[in-house]
Order: sequence, then C-alpha cells, then structure tokens
Amino acid sequence: MAIFDTSVLIYALAGEREAQDALERYANEGLATTVINKYELLKGRSIRTKVENSAIDGLISNLFIRDLNEPAISKAASLFDELKSKGRTIDEFDILIAAIAIANDETLVVADKHFDYIAYAKVVNIKQL
Repeated sequence: MAIFDTSVLIYALAGEREAQDALERYANEGLATTVINKYELLKGRSIRTKVENSAIDGLISNLFIRDLNEPAISKAASLFDELKSKGRTIDEFDILIAAIAIANDETLVVADKHFDYIAYAKVVNIKQL
C-alpha cells in the first residue's frame, strides 16, 4: 500500500498529470492516506464550493485511512530528535505523516522537498520522477 501526502492528493484533484499518474501507478498496491492528511483535506470546507467538497469526499472515500498509533508516535518522536540534531526542521504534521508510513512499512508518495530530510528509502517524490 502507498500513503499519499496531502500535496499529491490536492494536485491530483486539480488535474495535475504527475499526481494522477502516481495514483494510477500505486492503485494495484492499494491507496492510502493518513488521518492527518484527511484533516488537512477536510479543513476549510466552508470556503470551498460544493463541487470541490464533493470531489474531496469522493477521493477520501477511495483511500484507506491510516491512524496515528503508538508505534507511529514513537517513530515521530525519534524523527523529530534526529532532524533537530541535524539542524533540520519540518512541519510537525509532516513528521507525523512520515512516521505513520514508516511504522506501517509503506511507501510515502509526496510532492514536497522537505520530506527529503527524512531518512526513509520508501519516500517517493513525484516531482523528482
């Protein structure tokens, strides 16, 4: 299964070919996102159109949602410490998202460069394919 970060999902909803290709590429493995990404997609519903909200709901309904659990929390804490010791910082939501992927031993599909700071062989950046 592959876990998709919010940026990739938003790009796919916007019709960006790279993101849509990534969803197609991993469809046979199973498509997932995290509970954190789901939150990021759902927030701001009141300022979006019904069509936009419907598209988001449709996308989410086709994804398996990975939860934040104890193994992921432990991994997130160690990732935070590792990044801090190297003088690197990234958004804490992104640390949690990466930790969920690592704890589940799943590919993490992203479109943001800051995930490059996380030492995990299964991070795939659609902008670098």
